[in-house]
Parts: sequence; C-alpha cells; structure tokens
Amino acid sequence: IIFCGDASQTDLQKTNEKNGILDFMKIIEQMPEEFAMIEFGINDIVRSGLVRQYLLKKMALGM
Repeated sequence: IIFCGDASQTDLQKTNEKNGILDFMKIIEQMPEEFAMIEFGINDIVRSGLVRQYLLKKMALGM
C-alpha cells in the first residue's frame, strides 16, 4: 500500500482544524518495520524549473 500526501498542501481554513496527514506521519515514523517513508525535497523537482524557483523563493520568505 502506498500513501501519498503533502502536509503543506491543505484546504483547511481555520487554525484549529487538524491536518490528519501530520498525525499519520508521526505514527508511521514509530513503525519502521511496517512502513518506509520517502520524503522528497526541493532537489527532487525536475518537471518544472518555474515551480522549483517559486518554492525556493517561498521558503526564503518563510512562507
């Protein structure tokens, strides 16, 4: 089974709403025999230079 998600992409509007993927990630990190986690970073963006540059600027601005 493969679970895919991006905790930074959410449609939650209120600050008190919970993003379930963060809880899920915390749990599976404690289960290394059952799950492997692969996290992609900025250097893994190869499809679009524009998207990569946008995300770099967003990160630099602390957003």
